[in-house]
Amino acid sequence: MGDVLKNPHRLKILEILSQKRVASIKEIADTLGLSLPTVYYHLELLKGCVSKTARGEFEITEEGLRLYTESLKKRASPRSIAGAPFVYSFFSSAARRPSRFLPAALAVAALEYLICRALLFEPRLIGFSRSLQIEALPFAVPLNILIVFAILEAMAFAVTKRTGGELPLLNGVILSRVPLWLALIDPILGVNSSYFSIALLAVSQLISIYLLSASISLSKGIRQEVSIIMCLVLLYLNLLLGTF
Repeated sequence: MGDVLKNPHRLKILEILSQKRVASIKEIADTLGLSLPTVYYHLELLKGCVSKTARGEFEITEEGLRLYTESLKKRASPRSIAGAPFVYSFFSSAARRPSRFLPAALAVAALEYLICRALLFEPRLIGFSRSLQIEALPFAVPLNILIVFAILEAMAFAVTKRTGGELPLLNGVILSRVPLWLALIDPILGVNSSYFSIALLAVSQLISIYLLSASISLSKGIRQEVSIIMCLVLLYLNLLLGTF
């Protein structure tokens, strides 16, 4: 539990609750400048430190107050999702201001279309496949993105039973595809090595899954270990399609 409190947002939540005694999730979100799904994510990790009242508000528990006081004494340095401050900061900002990140996401989608057109590849869930149907690419790129988004949105709703965070998730689906482009280095360089191809594929998919899981966590308010499982399900579906 001590590691959970090293995140500055979670410490701030405990600070708010220690001062106000009770607060609604909207009050917490407004105070922190975070989206509601992101606050849900942090509250989920703070189980045992916070509890929900009969009115649906949140309050700090005795254990939470004790750990919060100890963390202040130790002056713990903040840490974020899976020890990667930049990733957490980036997707946290994307969850707060999704409209600002939408142009970057659209630019990534457009660039992926150009890359696929130049190399004669077609995008798949978490990878690419050879294709000579260049005329279908303008439809294949956005359709693939929407399919991935729909699958993750359905799984997120099944887990949380709530909506919200759709635009941040869509941005995350698109932006997390950038590492997958590493798998296209082999055909670009013309390296005829199966080991090299497999290594690039594994690295690109692992990075992409990690980024996507972070995006799901902060956009939908889901613990990252759960979001990673969701991404692995997506990867399994990708394998069933026989793509790389």
